[in-house]
Amino acid sequence: MSTIVLFTSKRGSTEKYAKWIAEELNCEAVAFSKDKLKELNDYDTVVYGGWVRGGGIVGLDIIRKNFKKLEGKKLIVFAVGLSLDNKDNYLQLRELNFKSPLNLVPLYVCTGTFDPEKVKGGEKLIIGVLKKIIGSNNKDVKKGSNCNSENDMIKSLSEGVDLTDRKYITPIIDAVKGN
Repeated sequence: MSTIVLFTSKRGSTEKYAKWIAEELNCEAVAFSKDKLKELNDYDTVVYGGWVRGGGIVGLDIIRKNFKKLEGKKLIVFAVGLSLDNKDNYLQLRELNFKSPLNLVPLYVCTGTFDPEKVKGGEKLIIGVLKKIIGSNNKDVKKGSNCNSENDMIKSLSEGVDLTDRKYITPIIDAVKGN
């Protein structure tokens, strides 16, 4: 069975996961572009990884529009973002991204990284607004109380965080191998 891992990565987390997956499966990890769709005939299994932006998995729209080219192949998708590691976020990601014909495609989530030093322009403005929104929802938190997820998110957005972990690829590897 021949496998390829395709990925779209902005700051490196998705690429890191794609390379880990490819290493475990002894296959190639390749940056995704529409041109790569022509080469997929050579593969039985396609693993696609994209980063999450505004609830959407970047690049998945191209996969959806070209789904006919993937007929008869095993397709597995993984998404990388900061706050994906919970049931509600997973369900929202599925609802927003996996409409027909992708509704039966398996989705796996992996937590990523955020480095505020790499954020520029409009993204910097959006992050600032996001921190204010999260903070305004958190007014009743007493000083000295235990951290909650909103406080953790504000801290991550301000200071940066690396949540990548190889453990997240295990279910993806198992799905490819049919375990």
